[in-house]
Amino acid sequence: MKLLDFIVCDDIRQERGDKLSFMGVFGDTIKLQIPKGASRPVPFRVAAFFRILVEDQDVVPDRFKIVIKMGTEVAASFEGGIGAKGKPRLMGFPLPQLPVPAFDDGILSFQALFFAGDKLLLDATPAYGTSVQLVEVESVPVISHGAPT
Repeated sequence: MKLLDFIVCDDIRQERGDKLSFMGVFGDTIKLQIPKGASRPVPFRVAAFFRILVEDQDVVPDRFKIVIKMGTEVAASFEGGIGAKGKPRLMGFPLPQLPVPAFDDGILSFQALFFAGDKLLLDATPAYGTSVQLVEVESVPVISHGAPT
């Protein structure tokens, strides 16, 4: 069993036909524009997607736990059961938007743990973290979708 895909984004949406849409996919940096002098922590939401390959010799996991860290501190975690039918070759895990507090610039990292009973089958920790930068601005632009003039 191994990690195939890992995506960090603003939101993940379920589409018709068993498809997922990823909104606001981040590269290696998330820049949060905040008003100058804004109090900390700055709350923001992030979603993630993990896809694993289950090979012929692998046991199918029956539960998972995903841990999000900001620096060395655990910012959020999410866990649940896996109700796989048969032996799927690919398993995708869309992590819904979770609030993450940003006290300062730092590294956002993810860890996905997959289990069969109490046995850890896979610790899928991506080889990189996502840099979070707080960018102070004089004013945060507001976009209005009013009636055309």
